[in-house]
Amino acid sequence: MKYIYPGEFVEGIFVERPNRFLARVDIGGKIEEVHVKNTGRMGEIVTPGKKVYLLKSQNPNRKTKYDLITIEHGGSFVNIDSQIPNKVVEMGFLGGRIRGWERVDSIKREVTIGSSRLDMMVEQNDQKLFVEVKGVDYIKEKGKSSFPGAPTERGRKHLLELERLVKEGHDAMVVFLAVREEAIDFRANFEIDPKFSEIFYRVLDSGVEARAYKAKMGYNYIEFGNEIPIVSKETALKDFSLV
Repeated sequence: MKYIYPGEFVEGIFVERPNRFLARVDIGGKIEEVHVKNTGRMGEIVTPGKKVYLLKSQNPNRKTKYDLITIEHGGSFVNIDSQIPNKVVEMGFLGGRIRGWERVDSIKREVTIGSSRLDMMVEQNDQKLFVEVKGVDYIKEKGKSSFPGAPTERGRKHLLELERLVKEGHDAMVVFLAVREEAIDFRANFEIDPKFSEIFYRVLDSGVEARAYKAKMGYNYIEFGNEIPIVSKETALKDFSLV
């Protein structure tokens, strides 16, 4: 259950990020503008002087020649490709690694439900499970991973859609994938987005399932790792010194 990026990687040193979509990287003494496949803030990770790994684009007509995929941070790799968590979680389902859904028959991607598009619908025997996946790159301290890293109205909408589906009799789940190998557990981030966090713990009480896992990474690959616990609302509030 390992995804290996196809193509050529080059190393560089991160210089700056002029906007959400671009970064400037020093590649062998030449400053190159590269595409950032993640619009999140990632303030603690994306800092000047970090070693980064860039995937060379196979499109010769593209404005930027490289995608910024991986950053070395704290002695390990962090994958910042926001499109990759869905692929990794899908591999987890198909490999029988998602607790309670170990015998999946098929997966349908990008399912439109109501006014929202959810990441996937999983089928197992006669059961259908609607799934939303969230990548987690924020750790405040001591392996305590959390989501979101920036306020997310879209994320709140997805949780409410999952809650609605459960009330209609469907199965629904949100899966968090930490792309930080030092992650030891997960909580909603009350400090950055209290609205999302309140909704998250409420929908758990409504019957929406939640799982959290962490990935294993190299500069050019990512694979599905072990499950990590989701802490209670009370613990999450204490972690952010809000009680």
